[in-house]
Amino acid sequence: MLLIYCNNQSSRLSYILNFIFRDILQLEYTITKNKAEFLKSNSYKINYSNNSFSDEAVIYNAGLLDEIGINEKHKKSLIPDSWEGNTIFFRGEGDFLLNFDIFSASFYLISRYEEYLSNNYDIHGRFPAENSMAYKYGFLKKPLVDRWAYILLEKLTYKYPGLRSIVPQKRSFNFIPTIDVDNAWAFKNKNIGRTLGGLIKSNKSAFSSLHRIKVLLNLDKDPYDNFEYIRKLHLENNLKAKYFILLGNYGKYDKNVHYLNSNYRSLIKNINLYADTGIHPSYQSNTKDPLLKKEIRRLEIIIGEKIRMSRQHFLKFNLPQTYNDLEK
Repeated sequence: MLLIYCNNQSSRLSYILNFIFRDILQLEYTITKNKAEFLKSNSYKINYSNNSFSDEAVIYNAGLLDEIGINEKHKKSLIPDSWEGNTIFFRGEGDFLLNFDIFSASFYLISRYEEYLSNNYDIHGRFPAENSMAYKYGFLKKPLVDRWAYILLEKLTYKYPGLRSIVPQKRSFNFIPTIDVDNAWAFKNKNIGRTLGGLIKSNKSAFSSLHRIKVLLNLDKDPYDNFEYIRKLHLENNLKAKYFILLGNYGKYDKNVHYLNSNYRSLIKNINLYADTGIHPSYQSNTKDPLLKKEIRRLEIIIGEKIRMSRQHFLKFNLPQTYNDLEK
């Protein structure tokens, strides 16, 4: 068990400590603000402050996790530095276990802090990866926070050799298939207007008019109807999938079957028998406030359960609006 001392036990600190120690390193810890308790303890100890008490492991505190709100004052700390061959941020000078504030740096990246400060979006209102620190400084495809966590573990076990006996030797991982149902059928279950429009456009698409007509006459299988194949594939491999269902009103970027269509509702109910089901918020719901609540309610009525999962359609995600809307 690790005992971590801090001056301020903030929600930001709790969030990132859980991520690093419980999720990545699988180590239990407790936090204290009581100096006497910290000094008296025989546990393996981390002092997350800028003052050393005795011979405990001290980690530099840059102050980000003690703050409330978003501000730009840490910009100088976000210029990358190199330490023992690793990219770091929030560097600290002194007799510390690490030469940077691993907790602030990890929180900054994991929380997508930089997106709260950005006004630079693409035509769909999304934050482009090319605008990120990770892209700019060359670690977009590197699990930097995980690497930092294992560097921390290495330093801790060097200082406290007994820690090795309680650190799991191997992390376990699960493969979780996730599927967005943007358009359940290519041709079937569309209204007359969409069907006629599709026939007119067929010569310009990958599907011919003849193919479309055969599907509509039940002489051929709808090319998007692969739900049973996927179900069997997951069953054979002992996998439970998560499906995210688009139930938005028809629009330029929302082209699923109407939510009142009986075949679509039956499909969703059937999916929910063997998979976890969540909402796939429509493109329009990001700018029209009541729509998200309506779409969630539609899905809850169809499956008869509360909805607890969401994944954004079209990867439309804006901070803090998206989180606030989902929380409401």
